[in-house]
Amino acid sequence: MVSGAIKNELEKLYYKRRIHVVIGIVLVFAVLMMVINYVDKNEKIEDWKTPIESQVTEINRYLDTQLDKKSKEYKDMVNQREKLEYHLTHNINPEVDGAVGAAISGVTGMFIKIILPILIVIITADILSGEASNGTLKSLLVSPMGRKRLLFSKWIAATLISIGVMLLSDFLTYLTAIPFSGLGNWNDLVVVGQEDFSGIQVWKYMIQGLLLNTLMIVTLTSVFLLVSVLFQSIAISISLSICIVVFGGILASLQNKIDQLKYFFMLNLDLGAHLTGQFDLQNTSLTISSVVMLVTLIVALGLSFSIFTKKDLLV
Repeated sequence: MVSGAIKNELEKLYYKRRIHVVIGIVLVFAVLMMVINYVDKNEKIEDWKTPIESQVTEINRYLDTQLDKKSKEYKDMVNQREKLEYHLTHNINPEVDGAVGAAISGVTGMFIKIILPILIVIITADILSGEASNGTLKSLLVSPMGRKRLLFSKWIAATLISIGVMLLSDFLTYLTAIPFSGLGNWNDLVVVGQEDFSGIQVWKYMIQGLLLNTLMIVTLTSVFLLVSVLFQSIAISISLSICIVVFGGILASLQNKIDQLKYFFMLNLDLGAHLTGQFDLQNTSLTISSVVMLVTLIVALGLSFSIFTKKDLLV
């Protein structure tokens, strides 16, 4: 019965116009990436070591002028120098060649932090409030399936669609880079870590990144599901969900002054950035960010099921 309900919810989501809008946005993003690849196709640097060595020299000169050896800025520069030196010592080009390089860039960055969360809002935010607004929720609630199974099927459907959007974007990013950059090599190495560095194959990096992004997606669908449970108005559900995304971006600029903000889930969306040590937040780690997302996921889901099964106003 649950599998049938999930299939039904997937079909309902698929036939909504907004899903086609989401796919259209992903296609536009893929075209944008193709244009970028076209512009950059002649900018490949064969001798990558010389610029890296120059960067190390400049960092050393800068560090020699710093008096406060315990400052965060000093430690960050030392960390950056050690990472560059790791690239040189182990002969690992920081820029992965071919379409493979474009693919790994999709694991983190603007799409993950901004575009994908907005797309998940479009998919999920009114998944229940929409049914309440048009009156179809009442008929669903009197079905033998029950409220918990109904809510579970909607959550699974929204999560699967959102994961599918992420995978589609990654696939198109890779595909559109092939004509200009070539296939690349999935066995090339990527340097990961924040203090203790190591080199792993690109395909392993992609798997780890996709798993972390999947955790982010499941957390967001859970939070937006809760918003949809709380508010019967489509406009309020979508507006509030978008505000959560935007509010997270605003708070990120204040985290260097208020360290506790690192425990807000919206500031931890770019989990994949932890792999390469490029995560924006201070005084945090992959473990802390993952725990924040897991706790948010559990709390949001727990509240959603508790409220949906007990609140008579939803009928």
